[in-house]
Amino acid sequence: MTPALENSLENYSGDQESQRALKLLTAISYIRTDKYTTAVELLEEINVQPNVRHSAYIAWSIATCYQQQEKFDKAIDYYQECFEKLALYIHPSAFLLFWRNRGICHRLHTKYEQSLECFQQALTIDREFCKSEDEASDLWNIGKTYQEWGKYEQAIAYYEQSRNLYKQLDKENEVADQWHHLGDCYREWSKYQQVIECQQKSLAIYQKLENKDGIAVTYYLLGIIYQNWDKYDQAIKYYKQSLLLWQETNERLGMGATYYQLGRIYQAWGKYEQAIAYFQQSHDFYEQLDKQKDVANQWYWLASCYQQWGKYEQALECQQKCLAQCQKLEDQAGIARAYFQLGWIHEASGKYEEAIAYFQQSCDLYEQLGQEKNVANQCYWLASCYRDWGKYEQALEYQLKDLAIRQQLDDQTNVADAYRQLGTIYQGWDKYEEAIVYFQQSRDLYEQLGQEKNVANQWYRLADCYRDWGKYE
Repeated sequence: MTPALENSLENYSGDQESQRALKLLTAISYIRTDKYTTAVELLEEINVQPNVRHSAYIAWSIATCYQQQEKFDKAIDYYQECFEKLALYIHPSAFLLFWRNRGICHRLHTKYEQSLECFQQALTIDREFCKSEDEASDLWNIGKTYQEWGKYEQAIAYYEQSRNLYKQLDKENEVADQWHHLGDCYREWSKYQQVIECQQKSLAIYQKLENKDGIAVTYYLLGIIYQNWDKYDQAIKYYKQSLLLWQETNERLGMGATYYQLGRIYQAWGKYEQAIAYFQQSHDFYEQLDKQKDVANQWYWLASCYQQWGKYEQALECQQKCLAQCQKLEDQAGIARAYFQLGWIHEASGKYEEAIAYFQQSCDLYEQLGQEKNVANQCYWLASCYRDWGKYEQALEYQLKDLAIRQQLDDQTNVADAYRQLGTIYQGWDKYEEAIVYFQQSRDLYEQLGQEKNVANQWYRLADCYRDWGKYE
């Protein structure tokens, strides 16, 4: 369809209104094929013209394109333009879908307070018009936002409200889905017993409904739980159960995802040959499905596996393919991630100067995209690389930048990790007194967050630091 529209647009010489309509159709066809940059060029050409019909919805379409490209600041600007235009002639109750889309954009941009405001607007509309099923969806979205913010207690409260409302509506599939979301939240909170209980409840509902896809998804999620718990044998058992069901229903996306997870397990086990085989199977499935973003992702993990295996040439080859694929897709966030991995490969092979250059490219691109969390991640890796290189002043500079961004984002888990990294830098620098202070801050914050495993890790680091300092008692 797109080539035909392109040809028509190039050769059309009719009136301006018809030409605008043809441009709009062509832009929509580009959006459908993930060619967001080209779509935006056409949509912005239309948007700047005077007296354009449906200009609010063109602004909404541009916002969607920028959101897909993870250019969130620009997306929010166009959502605001859309809102201002629509507010002139539609009733506030008609903004339901708008508030949801904008809320998701803010959430992806890690602007959680703004995201919650949008979902609360949607929730108010649904309650006013007694739209209970939509209300349950809004409650889920609020829970999801709190979860991504790391505020698990609030997230669970909203997921439970959503689940209970779906239960009142006799929507059993959706009830099972909410048990999934509760389980995922408990998993991130490292409360593994509750995770298992939630997923088992979800599984029981799907089995009662004879919902094969739901059963397969639950087995897959149980696999992820046991994988995170480092219980790889049990994880493999569940992944293979999900794989059998997906093979029965020919659900190739599910198969591609499961082969990927099996690859991750064998990579974690240090069984790189088997891991490579699974990543390659996942890659081939996604290639067949023309899921080019997922193809690029498998090149990324093949590179990661080769890098851990110490096969740096193969790692670079795979990562360059990942980078080329992301550039072809105009996937700026993917390009930034590829630069990060190239930095990691060079750091692992002791080529610190090249590594720093790639980490910096990644950091700069994330900064252009307004992705503060990923900027912080790259500051972390720059600090780590400088530390490994023995350049502690530069390491300290970047780690303090990481800490400042985490604090600004109220990302408490990563604030605790930043304190840990500062302790590690000072310990490597033989500045043990400063190191101890940061390890203690990290331990205390993990304790407040209820992350017992990380509390134990910080006790270990404190002991290791005191040992290096010669304070054996």
